[in-house]
Amino acid sequence: MEKKFISIEKQVSEVRVKITSGNLKVMRSPEGSFKLFFEEIEPDVRIDGNALIIDAKKIESGIFGLLGFSSSSSEQLELHIPVDLASIFVNSVSADVQVSSVNAEKCMFRTVSGEIILENCRSRNVEVKSVSGDVVLSAIDVERLVISNASGDVIVNKLECREHDWLLNTVSGDVELNVVGLPNMKLILKSASGELTSNVGYSRHGNEYVFGDGRMRIIVSTVSGDVRVKVMSKRERVEEIERRILRLVAEGKLSYEEAKRMLEELS
Repeated sequence: MEKKFISIEKQVSEVRVKITSGNLKVMRSPEGSFKLFFEEIEPDVRIDGNALIIDAKKIESGIFGLLGFSSSSSEQLELHIPVDLASIFVNSVSADVQVSSVNAEKCMFRTVSGEIILENCRSRNVEVKSVSGDVVLSAIDVERLVISNASGDVIVNKLECREHDWLLNTVSGDVELNVVGLPNMKLILKSASGELTSNVGYSRHGNEYVFGDGRMRIIVSTVSGDVRVKVMSKRERVEEIERRILRLVAEGKLSYEEAKRMLEELS
């Protein structure tokens, strides 16, 4: 199905999206402009001050004339943004939300059963609230992160330990931390029956597990979920660097000659 799109000419600093089901992708615009791509039902789009508001929830009459919210289950929304934002807010019921290569001062994501994926994003404050959907984070730089999840898992890939403060709350979901380089973190585990496993050493003081110099503070609060800490091997780190170099070439940010020289140095 051919995609349609809406161009937003005015520059805004805040984005608010409401979506019931389907999929939402938010990414940096390759053209330097705001564009919203959709397939079937055109969302309600408006500007309120410095905020871009996108409402993909449609009100329609239900049984006995009662009002209900619905959205096309196959609807796919793709939002391109050109600049760093002050804030991003997304509310969904079962829609999967994927945000990549976006910087914002504050981000908030709320969903019942949809999956939340953040990749290569930078922010001062990120808050995620979910009931059963998984939360997957990859190569993110977030100073203050708060995740509240009931039964979904929390997976953090390509974690680089900085002086950040994270709070990860789950009831039965597991927490997986895949670390790049030295795991310099202090992990405080508050759990009734969950356990911590790791492929690298640490020192323990009560419910505090200190890895390296402990510069990053991560509090994991769970009832029965387990916590796994894994440090990437040297081979895995080299493969990840190779993928980054090839991605930069594909994006036109690195020449073929520069990439070839860097790959030869790695080998």
